[in-house]
Amino acid sequence: MLLFLEDLNVTAEQSLAKAEFTGGMPQLDFASYPSQIFWLAIAFGILYVALSRLLIPRIGGVLEERRDRIADDLDVAARMKIDADAALVAYEKSLKDAAARAHVIAAENRNKINMEIATEIEAQDLKLAEIAASAEAEISQAQQKALSNVATLANTAVKEMITKLTGTKLSATDITKAMTSVAGKN
Repeated sequence: MLLFLEDLNVTAEQSLAKAEFTGGMPQLDFASYPSQIFWLAIAFGILYVALSRLLIPRIGGVLEERRDRIADDLDVAARMKIDADAALVAYEKSLKDAAARAHVIAAENRNKINMEIATEIEAQDLKLAEIAASAEAEISQAQQKALSNVATLANTAVKEMITKLTGTKLSATDITKAMTSVAGKN
């Protein structure tokens, strides 16, 4: 192998000397191709080993960690969605229960108020009936009093008319009998 390296050195020196004379690029000198290929293979070998043993496992680890973190985040998000859905269902159920309780309370209050109103109306109706009965009794008494006054006034008027027209005086009992008999014919 040492001989090979010496040959490469000699070839590289010859290539440099030739390049100096020809003025061209040493990479394009066909005499230096074997050494260029050798160093290219070594450089790619070192790069391959470095990539396959060091960098690619690290990159793979980072990608695997990222994949695991994403999967964990998706699992957490799925659990949170399930929890949120359960909370939404519980909220809707409690909302429906509250609405049902509100309807029951409203119905109870409406029935209670209706009963109070009915009781109050009944009490007021009784008061009004008493007032109406009292008023009717007063009206009846006033009517009886008025009728008795009318009868007295009528008796007096008839007595005075008969006295002025005929000049005879009749007794109050005679006038009352005559008026009663006339009133009974109508």
